[in-house]
Amino acid sequence: MKKIALILALALAVSLAACSKKAEEAPEEIPADGEQQEEVTPEVKDETPTQVAPTIGTLTVPNIYKNEYLGITAKFPNAGDNKWDCETNEENLAANGFTKKADGNYEAQMKKADSIQDFYAKSNKNAVASVVLDNVAVPATDDKMSQSDYIAATIAALPTSLAKQGVFDAEIDTAEVNFAGQQREAITVTGSRNGIKMYQKQVIYKQDDYMVVVTVTTSTNDDTTSILNLFSAIK
Repeated sequence: MKKIALILALALAVSLAACSKKAEEAPEEIPADGEQQEEVTPEVKDETPTQVAPTIGTLTVPNIYKNEYLGITAKFPNAGDNKWDCETNEENLAANGFTKKADGNYEAQMKKADSIQDFYAKSNKNAVASVVLDNVAVPATDDKMSQSDYIAATIAALPTSLAKQGVFDAEIDTAEVNFAGQQREAITVTGSRNGIKMYQKQVIYKQDDYMVVVTVTTSTNDDTTSILNLFSAIK
């Protein structure tokens, strides 16, 4: 079983292109003498549906995150009293230990990684947002952890993980949230650290061999929903 990506940072669809083409049947011709000719079977092109290749997200100025594979994008404020600092593409590659590719194709490196940081940002109000792709495929058997099992395992591990960060007596629950135009399952966390309230939402959904984990964490005020609303589907 691949490790569960618990990005509690107080600090952290794919569409299968089904292109099945139906070949037209050649009309049956009967000669004048009534003798039926040999039926000719039309050639059918083999068009097995292909899976969209995984890609890592990119960041463009000003603070625009996009991942074509996930089909999501987000624009984070880069000025004013709610300014966000987003990790650059180079910083993100370094965080994953990836080698920069001129063609932008990181599929081979992604397949070798247990967990991939796709996006990370922190605001001047100490809010944090991140997107992680956790590889849940088991190469030996090609079995894949289900979304419900992943969420259950994450919830079970949360108290210990939070305690290591100084968050005790946290209230952990699940909820349905709207994320990028889709209803998604989320884990909600409410707790306190050094007397300061902490709020967190982890939106979790499965895409091919990956569990996508979008985590937002805020302090003092629960602004998690407004941060999640920065994400939208790529049109």
